[in-house]
Amino acid sequence: TGDAAQFLTAILEFAAVRGASDLHLSPGAEAVVAKMRIDGELCSLESNPYDKSFHEQVVSRLKVLAALDVTNRRLPQDGALRFVVGTTTRSARVSTLPSVHGESAVIRFLDGQVIPEIEVVGLEPATLLLIRAALERTEGLIILTGPTGSGKTTTMYSVARELARRGQHVVTVEDPVENPLAGVVQVQVCTEQGLDYPRAIRSVLRHDPDVLLIGEMRDGISASMALDAASTGHLTVSSLHVGSSLQAIGRLEVLGISRSRSVPVVAVVVNQRLVPRLCGVCKQPDLTSSRGVFGKVYRAVGCESCSGGGFRGRVLVAEVLDLQSQRAKDACYRAATTSELLDTLPTGSFIPWTDALQYHLLRGDISLAQVEQFAQAEIF
Repeated sequence: TGDAAQFLTAILEFAAVRGASDLHLSPGAEAVVAKMRIDGELCSLESNPYDKSFHEQVVSRLKVLAALDVTNRRLPQDGALRFVVGTTTRSARVSTLPSVHGESAVIRFLDGQVIPEIEVVGLEPATLLLIRAALERTEGLIILTGPTGSGKTTTMYSVARELARRGQHVVTVEDPVENPLAGVVQVQVCTEQGLDYPRAIRSVLRHDPDVLLIGEMRDGISASMALDAASTGHLTVSSLHVGSSLQAIGRLEVLGISRSRSVPVVAVVVNQRLVPRLCGVCKQPDLTSSRGVFGKVYRAVGCESCSGGGFRGRVLVAEVLDLQSQRAKDACYRAATTSELLDTLPTGSFIPWTDALQYHLLRGDISLAQVEQFAQAEIF
């Protein structure tokens, strides 16, 4: 047990110092492989796989730290822990999952990053202007969409920070609270104790908020309550799992929210991704790929600073649907499909991925190869 505790402490510190967002302990048929996710890329640690019998001790120690049931190995469990790296106390979310080869464990580090100002999140200028216009409203719903790990929480926290600085009473409902925000009242959802999203939202609305941030619209009830809040004098920001900003209204319909309820209330839908940023130390002008591009572009090289990968950090790429005009709302009412909506939206109401990609390409943040790779993923 002592060895397992020492190993877990060492591997947590190592991953945290390397700037990992997640640490995976994945059992296979023969051994357990430790991996960490850095700048969105999952890579194995620089150590050999370890024995499965030792892994059971490591997971048991992890469960103790995360206040989970050590005796339960057949059901998924979720918890949280705190650990010290140097002089800093870090927080992490823990998830265990039974697999055919043993329990898999994933540790997500929550508070390792400084929340940036909304101006430096990395939004393309036109997108930033639209969001700023939405933040001037006294009511309405701003929806952030994108897959897990696309930076939605960071964007939401940046918005909360800005609004709190303006003197607004900002209250959040989160599961979990990932970062402490000065001047913001943050509520942690705890389903086990009866405080689920709907109950937390009801309580928060009695707390006289100017701005309500809801971590996620998970079901019809939480989505309905978010829309009610956004239409009764509360600027509301929340996230929704959907593949494109153009699909957000349709997704709300699937959750039981009619267009007659959602369209008048939704102000802006932002769909975002995080793309690896070229290493500022070693990137070089890409002379072969720059033909046909109106500006200098760069390519990845690799150096000691970026561990040879050519990338360091990530940039935010977003597409945006702006429903702050009546003409855009009318198009949402009429359109039966996503493609029809795209064809009928007024000019300027939709900012596609291409705008953000070109912006970051010409800033030297990403390479032309990355732009082409993004296009091949058929996200447009």
